Amino acid sequence: MISIILLTKNEMIHLPRLINNLIKVSNDICVVDSFSSDGSFEFLNQNSHVNVIQNKWLDYSTQFNFGLDNFNFKNNWIMRIDADEVLSKDLCDYIINDLQNEKVNGVSINRGVYFMGKRLMWGGYRKVKLLRLFKKGLARLESRKMDEHIVVQGTTIHKNFYVFDINLNGIAWWSKKHLSYSIRETEDYHEKMNIVSEDIGVAKNIRTFKNWYNYSPLFVRVFMYGFYRLILRGGLLDGRGVLFHLLQGVWYRLIIDLIIFEMNFNKESIEDLKKRFNNELEKL
Repeated sequence: MISIILLTKNEMIHLPRLINNLIKVSNDICVVDSFSSDGSFEFLNQNSHVNVIQNKWLDYSTQFNFGLDNFNFKNNWIMRIDADEVLSKDLCDYIINDLQNEKVNGVSINRGVYFMGKRLMWGGYRKVKLLRLFKKGLARLESRKMDEHIVVQGTTIHKNFYVFDINLNGIAWWSKKHLSYSIRETEDYHEKMNIVSEDIGVAKNIRTFKNWYNYSPLFVRVFMYGFYRLILRGGLLDGRGVLFHLLQGVWYRLIIDLIIFEMNFNKESIEDLKKRFNNELEKL
């Protein structure tokens, strides 16, 4: 058995599915809830498989590391998971039968993504390698506004098993979420977040690519990346999944550049921009 660390805010649409999935591999599901208003906290608090505490949200890294510091994990291995994800059967079997025998401190796995009920197979999203399993007391989440990765002390390995991102919300929710992400991306861009000195393992290539992107000219980079996702990585072959590549690879990136351009045009500080943007977002 392993311990689980999960962050939630208004995730009732996903929690019954997730808990039923996790109890196959965990007797210690630890949740930090950001004061949900949809019944998520009550559902978790009444579940005998779950240990839940609440903490005010600042950012993902702070909330995650708060969980690491405040739970007394029962097991030597811990897994990071998001509420809209599901463990594959092969991954469950590996956790139950083989994980305890690994002579390493961290294990990266693959994340597959579904969009509108379809698994993405092209555009660089067939599998994304991310470190998700780590030994207790030997990992922290790096401090960033977006795309935070786990930093593990010691050696890690990669296993070709999957956790699947299968979000059940609609396109309005997806769009608003990415609008909120865009201001966080702008903060990282403004603070010139480079590759951290710590070893982030399989995520290093992702970070290297992102840093190259962040130092490329505004707007030009959006269409270069769109060409890369849709043409060079075959995103156009993904059927209706091409909509995801257009939205996440072009529309979302274009919004970020428009925000940066607007901030520079108005000569705003990043703090003034955040305040104004979040006020506007709350009105949606």
